[in-house]
Amino acid sequence: MLIGPPGTGKSQTITNIIADQLGRGRTVLFVAEKAAALDVVQRRLERQGLGAAVLELHSNKADRKKVLGQLGRSWERATHAGEQGWIRVTEDLRISRDQLNAYVAALHRRGTQGFSVFEAIGQVMGADVPQPFALAFAGKDCHDEGSWHALRELAAELGQRHAIVADLLADPAAGKALALVDAGEWSFGWQDRILLCAADLRLALRARDRAREALGAALGCGAAEATGDGATVAFLDALPAARLDHPAVPEAALAQLAALRAALAPLAAAVAEARSARQALRARYCDQTIATMPLEALDLGWREAQSKIWPLGALAKTKQRKLLQTYAESGQADPETDLAALRRLAPQLAVIAQSPLAVLPEFAGEGSDPAALDAALARLEAHGALIARLEALTGSSAGLSAATRSALAEAGGGDLAPVLAALQNAQADASAASAAFVAAGGKVGADGAALDAALAGLDAQSGRFGDWMKWLATRARAEASGLAPLVRALEDGAAIPDTAGAFGRAYAAWWLRLAMDAEPELRGFAHWEHEALVVRFRALDQAMTEQSAAEVMRRLGNDLPARDSVPRKSELGVLRHQLGLQRPTAAIRNLIAEMPTSFPKLAPCVLMSPLSVAQYLPPGQALFDLVIFDEASQISTWDAIGAIARGRQAIIVGDPKQLPPTSFFARNDDSESELADVAEFERDMPSILDEIGAAGVPTHRLNWHYRSRDEALIAFSNHNYYDGGLVTFPRPMHRGRRCVCTASRGPICAVRAAPTPKRRARSSR
Repeated sequence: MLIGPPGTGKSQTITNIIADQLGRGRTVLFVAEKAAALDVVQRRLERQGLGAAVLELHSNKADRKKVLGQLGRSWERATHAGEQGWIRVTEDLRISRDQLNAYVAALHRRGTQGFSVFEAIGQVMGADVPQPFALAFAGKDCHDEGSWHALRELAAELGQRHAIVADLLADPAAGKALALVDAGEWSFGWQDRILLCAADLRLALRARDRAREALGAALGCGAAEATGDGATVAFLDALPAARLDHPAVPEAALAQLAALRAALAPLAAAVAEARSARQALRARYCDQTIATMPLEALDLGWREAQSKIWPLGALAKTKQRKLLQTYAESGQADPETDLAALRRLAPQLAVIAQSPLAVLPEFAGEGSDPAALDAALARLEAHGALIARLEALTGSSAGLSAATRSALAEAGGGDLAPVLAALQNAQADASAASAAFVAAGGKVGADGAALDAALAGLDAQSGRFGDWMKWLATRARAEASGLAPLVRALEDGAAIPDTAGAFGRAYAAWWLRLAMDAEPELRGFAHWEHEALVVRFRALDQAMTEQSAAEVMRRLGNDLPARDSVPRKSELGVLRHQLGLQRPTAAIRNLIAEMPTSFPKLAPCVLMSPLSVAQYLPPGQALFDLVIFDEASQISTWDAIGAIARGRQAIIVGDPKQLPPTSFFARNDDSESELADVAEFERDMPSILDEIGAAGVPTHRLNWHYRSRDEALIAFSNHNYYDGGLVTFPRPMHRGRRCVCTASRGPICAVRAAPTPKRRARSSR
């Protein structure tokens, strides 16, 4: 069923359907109660060159001569158009159309986040001001529609909460104080706890500063340097750990640190060599004895004994062995091994005894540990650096006092131990208070006076803790979701009144480049090439339009034999005989009945009324492929049944808002008493359109109204009968008026021309 209100192109649609069906080689029966409806369609078909395929039989008094003339022209119709030209044009048109459609499809294909390249271009180009930030994500398909909308809502929430705390961000003092508050969930208990921890931290920091001042005064540093944020504070904070619980530092060694460091390697080598030589000895010898032993003479005597013959050599060896035994403290001396080991050991013992490292407490002669000596030297060097740094910090040209040097060199800091311990304890208390503040929900950044001022101003901002923490929570979510550039732009003071819109534009600008790169049709787009393709498509479309009628007629080629080749007793022989008579004798119904197979070829499209269908089409006539009804709202059901039975498919066209068929005029001669006996439902009869609509047949509706040159002509009907469902178009050249339909009492409404703003302005002048 096709619903077509007035002026929506029903006749043109029916003409298009008939032409399409004829092009497919199908037969059509077009039925209308009014001859005017048939004439409109027939004229349109003739204007397109399809008139030879149409037979008009609307009137029940159709002229036989005229009908035979139409059948004769249809018998003689022929087309000289070839198939190749049509195939070439339509194939080229299909290729051009596919190329254009591929570009349009790529342009309007929605991404996973829910919008297309076309919509993204609109968002980017629609920005009135430069975008103050840019976004970037993992990939163009990293968000679906739900997550994209969640990001947009998050951006809107970020803008809303930034507007609430914008005054705090603009106030340096408030910003520094609230910077100590970390993200979390606000409550009265939480607020009391963090304020209490902030007060404790401030007291602990002040106690630590006083301990610093005391240590600085003991070392000769000024109070400003001891409580500032510079190198002096860092030095004082490191001093307790450097001297408390550490051994004394030999002051004499500080003057020769370079020589001591240089002597470490020779000492380590001497100790290793001495230990190796001592392990080779068979007897034990005292170090002092080794230093005085005539090792050269003993070695010479042993060599001489070895050179003598037996028994003189044996006697000499025994003598030398007994002589060497006199130097040993214990064990059995053996000149064979001991003399060589003693000659290696003696010079190493001399090196060890003369080492400058002997001034260090860690020095133990041959038993010295090079690693321990190295650690001792490192402590000496650190202490020397500490003294040098302290001298630089105090700025005294005379250097540190001897008492200060001595105290720092003593174990545990000497006289400075009390102030060092006080600072160490104060540092521990400050660290504990800082940890408690962080655990309560705070943040500790820079130390010193800035931290003290921020802690002091924290209580004044306690009334804004809730707003600030909501901002922090949204800010953290935004940064975790990839909106950090938007956060930075807001905090830098960028004017972004609509953060959701700004997010949409920034996201579209980022996504657009990736999406265009992913589509070959968009990546390779060139406007001049596209315009040339459009021009070619238009030319091919016009060529196909010009050839379509000829192609339909070619497909309708009736493949009937020539007139002079048909026998007299055949279907076409009867038609030829009637065509040759000056006054045809065969009735139209009988003629159609005589041509059961030839008639559909001669007249693939027949235009008839319901009455002429019953009058001219015999019962055994071949079924039409399609039956089309026009103005079906004025055809009663029983009048339409006969025509519907003549086809395999049917399209019912009409407007249910028009008047239904009525029996009033059929009974105008009856008396009033007879009319009174007629039931009410028989006076206005149901139409075939109503029956088809009630049966649930698929329905299509034409909504675009073309006929009225001024939309005011259809405004009344559109408003009252079609519920404003018709799409109307304003005049291309209007005179400053627009159509307004206003309801009034009763079934009538007024249509008036309302002045446009320009006309209203002229009226006011």
